[in-house]
Amino acid sequence: MGNNDFENKHPRAKDGKFAEKLRKESGLTLGLEQELFTPSAMPEGYERGKVLVGKVKKYDPNSLTGALTEYECPRHDEITGGDWHLMEEQRYSFGGGELIYRTSNGHVHEKYDEKWNLIRQEFMDKDAEPAQGGDGWTEKHWRDNGSMSSRTRFVFLDSNEALENFKVDVVARGGKLTIEEYFDEQGRQTGGRYYRVAGDKLYELKESYSPDGDYRYLESIGFNGGYCAPENEPCFVFYQDGKLSSAEYKVERNGDYVPHRTNGPAIIDNHKPEGERERYFLEGKEYTKYEWEKKVGK
Repeated sequence: MGNNDFENKHPRAKDGKFAEKLRKESGLTLGLEQELFTPSAMPEGYERGKVLVGKVKKYDPNSLTGALTEYECPRHDEITGGDWHLMEEQRYSFGGGELIYRTSNGHVHEKYDEKWNLIRQEFMDKDAEPAQGGDGWTEKHWRDNGSMSSRTRFVFLDSNEALENFKVDVVARGGKLTIEEYFDEQGRQTGGRYYRVAGDKLYELKESYSPDGDYRYLESIGFNGGYCAPENEPCFVFYQDGKLSSAEYKVERNGDYVPHRTNGPAIIDNHKPEGERERYFLEGKEYTKYEWEKKVGK
């Protein structure tokens, strides 16, 4: 069916948009339109600008994945901030679908399950690459009950210049930037990933824990991939039933990652027999507790 035939059979309202009745007759909108486009029906943490829908540019009911509708929309530099222009509407033959919007600074992809629950939202730049930066989330995921399962900020550090600029940005934000968060079905946070700057070094922290305090796991990784942390901070720690189970303290020295701690044991393993649970190191060299105390002036 050509676009001209469609336009003749389904005239538009004065504003160029399909009226509610005509939109349903056309079959070009998602089956649960009210639930889809009404913010109050959206999951927690959802965001959307002012949605604008232009004329149908192309309609293919038999694309590889199902019915595909493409809409006319302005260029990025012609779009007012906060406006989202619908570009594509995909209705999968196996259920569910996807919407793609164009905004002033990029694109937004939304994916829906077979019951038209929003399950993923991705923010892309003008080149359709994942949006970067610390001002917003790049990607969000939801369960079918509307609770958020995770959200992520994308960061690409592919050059020394990008790394140095990023460290300046993290310091300006207080020395720490959250890049990922995880939640359980009750909406309680159960972990995350962070970047932090200490001195002139960048560290990535990964944390996982139960909201009721049964366990907590934390690891700190240097920019080059080894386990390390600032001096006297753990690069690995695990708590079980509210008690310390194991921990390691390592620092980076000339590209190597060595056990080191001046205010306590650098390696702790409370699963071992009494007398073997704590080991003391300085700059990668192991000492007895007595030797270590003399070195650090205890």
